[in-house]
Amino acid sequence: MNVLRISGSMHQADRATPLLHAAGGVHVNICTDLEQATQFLREQNPDSVLVDSDAAERKSLMAFIRRHAGRWPLVVLLHHPHEDAAEDFLLAGAQDVLPAAAVAPSDFSRALHLAPLRLLRERHLHEALEQSLKMEAVGRMAGGIAHDYNNLLTVIMNNAILARDALPPASEAIVDLNEQIRIIKQAAALTRRLLIMSRSKPNMLEEVDLCALASGMKKMFRHVTGDRVRLHLLLAEKPVFIRADPIQVEQALLNLVINACDAMWYEGAITITVAVCDMMQEAGHLYFGEPDEPERPRAMISVADTGEGISEEVLPHLFEPFFTTKNADQGTGLGLYQVYSTVQQHQGAISVCSVVGNGAEFRLFFPMQSGVARPQVESPPAPPPAPGREIILLVEDDGGVRRTTRRLLESLGYEVMEAENGREALGLEDSRLARVRLLLSDIMMPDIDGVRLADALRGRHPKLRIILVSGYPDEKLARQGLLPEKYAFVPKPFLDDCLPRLIRALLDEERL
Repeated sequence: MNVLRISGSMHQADRATPLLHAAGGVHVNICTDLEQATQFLREQNPDSVLVDSDAAERKSLMAFIRRHAGRWPLVVLLHHPHEDAAEDFLLAGAQDVLPAAAVAPSDFSRALHLAPLRLLRERHLHEALEQSLKMEAVGRMAGGIAHDYNNLLTVIMNNAILARDALPPASEAIVDLNEQIRIIKQAAALTRRLLIMSRSKPNMLEEVDLCALASGMKKMFRHVTGDRVRLHLLLAEKPVFIRADPIQVEQALLNLVINACDAMWYEGAITITVAVCDMMQEAGHLYFGEPDEPERPRAMISVADTGEGISEEVLPHLFEPFFTTKNADQGTGLGLYQVYSTVQQHQGAISVCSVVGNGAEFRLFFPMQSGVARPQVESPPAPPPAPGREIILLVEDDGGVRRTTRRLLESLGYEVMEAENGREALGLEDSRLARVRLLLSDIMMPDIDGVRLADALRGRHPKLRIILVSGYPDEKLARQGLLPEKYAFVPKPFLDDCLPRLIRALLDEERL
């Protein structure tokens, strides 16, 4: 072990010499001032730096430690029995501080050898914090994009429904408009996928059969693999159920298939396997997740390719956000991080098996969910909600959403009062508000948010029914204390006829 010792005098050097000898296998270079030490660090690469506390004036020594903290493992040796600077040295960036007169040789040796490991751990923690801040920024940006995009989808959806419902039943254009509505629903699901990476927990948990999920994605996989890659699905004979957010699991599986394709230069094969197995054989390959009962059966879905494999240098960094081996214009480094996040949020585990030149296999393990395959019975369409004649107060700051939502409500028979924001709604005369039976309000608005508006109007009119809507993700609303737990909530865009049915249900409830 090569150690740089920064010492101000031979007297100080003599005090530490027995400790350095006792450490064993230590080669020591001594610098007697900070300038000489700085030059040495420019030219050499010591394993640790041992700094005498009085090698220089305190202020200069602190500045030296701050300047080199994070680059070199620093251990400070205190030479004065009553010196109380240990905390200052640690805050400046030293890995350890030891009293020269009282430290045991074994403790000194341990501190010297552990300093590089502590520095490495601190670097990892710092990098993890940086990546966490990056992901928070990505999540906030995605939330803002989702809000604007969902408002646009709301306008398009409302117009499509209004146009379809205005046509005679035999019109051929109804087919085209229904197709447009279907595409809008897909766009809304795409927005939800955009938000997945910024979530701290799964959004909608339900019973999911991994066999059905993988089989249902086969067409999507074909679009990714093209004709040059052979795709094989090896599915369990019986359904394999887990409790999960299906969109997150689909996105994780798709990201693994995309990575597998990128690992093969021209042609090859990808095998997707769904099975039930234990984790007894996974210990040497386990990247994340250490279940208490490895012998307990778990649902497993894996993606294996015949590509070039993964080197030992890359393996430890696979699931780090923004880490990528691709060119800057070919990848963001977020695909495998999303896989990691999904498995983590579902209390699962990941193992990676790879040999350079012989491909790689990613195995995702999830807790099993007891379930029984249910026949897919298509239920008959529910009759449309009864037409209304009550008065609804619509509060929405987006002009396009406000206009089309008003037309949609009026097409259902309701009379609509509208306000551009909460302040305008609160300014309405009590005589007019007394006629309103239901408030339909956006949540995120300038000045007064929808929750505060609902509280104020409910205080004035206790029988008022309330529905709040938003294009923002629920986690953003929760973070700002705006998740409407005590009021009905409908996300934008308004899919199917969920909004008309909820309006009718609340108004009918008022009559009971």
